[in-house]
Amino acid sequence: MKLKLIVLALILTPLTSLADKRQTCENMTPERTQELVEVALSSLCGDAALIAETCAGYDPERDLTLGQAAVAACEKDFLPMLGESDKNMYFDDRSQCEQAEFPGVTSETQTQALKAFCKIDLLKRYIGTFTCH
Repeated sequence: MKLKLIVLALILTPLTSLADKRQTCENMTPERTQELVEVALSSLCGDAALIAETCAGYDPERDLTLGQAAVAACEKDFLPMLGESDKNMYFDDRSQCEQAEFPGVTSETQTQALKAFCKIDLLKRYIGTFTCH
């Protein structure tokens, strides 16, 4: 829990400028990325999505890794709340992310990362809809 709070504090600490954020995200080590994955997997959906979205766009491998961790955390957090028909509807919508095409993107890793972020957006919309009722 202490590591989770430290990592979230580092992520949420406002950076003094966009250049600071860029430098932090571009220079993130694989070890630091793995720490963030572990925190994301043990977090609720909103925190996991924030972790993934904080440094998105700087490295396709990291985007994919953190995006997949956020999807796993969100699905673990959210799917048990759904009835069978709502789960089916979610998985139908989720398949649209799997089938999405991204013109101009030539890297398979980047394509898979974008699909993961599509799922994160979908999950956030579903969670907003189902928790507001």
